[in-house]
Amino acid sequence: MITFHKNHVFSGVHMGIIYIVISGLCSSLAGAMLKLGANKKQYLSLIDYWPHVTAVGFYFVGFVFYFLALSKMTLTVAYPIMVSSAILFVMFMGAVWFSEPITLMKIFGASLIIAGVIVVNMA
Repeated sequence: MITFHKNHVFSGVHMGIIYIVISGLCSSLAGAMLKLGANKKQYLSLIDYWPHVTAVGFYFVGFVFYFLALSKMTLTVAYPIMVSSAILFVMFMGAVWFSEPITLMKIFGASLIIAGVIVVNMA
């Protein structure tokens, strides 16, 4: 049987960071599902709305993980981490699933956001 102690590496703020990154991933997946639904030409039945329903599910799961993260860390730390992780996830999902280019300007912009999150967390 595996037990976790209070001094385990994945406790407190560390779990908060894991929760917040999962929240960002869920938000990104929801956005990708909405994009997939927006690309549909016509809706013939309720089954054709599965991307939209899936997006709502991802938003809900992301909300739960965001709530859990806020119980472990401050809002001023959690929110920037969630947004910056979501930006990175969306950039890669867009490239892989929707053939959107990853340009040098996108990489530069994402780098600036990540640098900003690091500065905010150091304050």
